[in-house]
Amino acid sequence: MKGEFMSLILTTILHFAATNIDDIFLLLTWFLQRDSKLKSSHIIFGQYLGFIALVILSVIGALGALIIPQEWIG
Repeated sequence: MKGEFMSLILTTILHFAATNIDDIFLLLTWFLQRDSKLKSSHIIFGQYLGFIALVILSVIGALGALIIPQEWIG
């Protein structure tokens, strides 16, 4: 049981890293283009705001999966 849980945690971390590689390049580009209109604080705030929005939508989807009958989801 403990080995399965650790495997799940490792898989989750690897998937998170793999799906966020493009985000590193976007952030790098935005930080290189910052000026008086686009400040570092704007980029950081937008990054956190977007990530929080994704987490909230994921939680809503997970809770929705508990409500919707399993036969409908597949």
